[in-house]
Amino acid sequence: MPKVRGLKELDAKLNRLEAKVAAKTLRSAALQATTPALKTMKAAAPRGKQLHRTYKGNLVAPGFLSRSIKRKTTLKYGRAKVIIGVKKEAHYGVNFVEKGTRPHRIPSKGRARLKFGGGVFSSVNHPGARPKPWFKKSFVASERAMIRKFSEVLNKRIMEAVR
Repeated sequence: MPKVRGLKELDAKLNRLEAKVAAKTLRSAALQATTPALKTMKAAAPRGKQLHRTYKGNLVAPGFLSRSIKRKTTLKYGRAKVIIGVKKEAHYGVNFVEKGTRPHRIPSKGRARLKFGGGVFSSVNHPGARPKPWFKKSFVASERAMIRKFSEVLNKRIMEAVR
């Protein structure tokens, strides 16, 4: 893990600020620190070549997974937390592509039939898919950049709040 210099000093300065200002400063720095990871993840997300339907039946264009990567920040008990993930409708990109799947049978639903390879079937045997880790790998690759950005932004925000 990379060493971070100057965080004790920044923490001391942060503690001297008014509580609401300190919380806003910390939250802002944490959110902006994840920008390198967000950009890396969006660039690394697998991209199809044709339109496809999501599990909800919505027709989406190539790059839907990349566009679905979002981040959310929370602040609780003086700790800022940033979560990076995908929208619910694009979960397949992390659940099935990142982790892969075992061979399995895909049954049709009700009276519907599955169209595959020019034929119509009541069920299809899926051969499974190898894992293609891109999400976690992108995050880990951005670790140093995120830590550097966090300390830079936090220092800048503290200096702005002190003025």
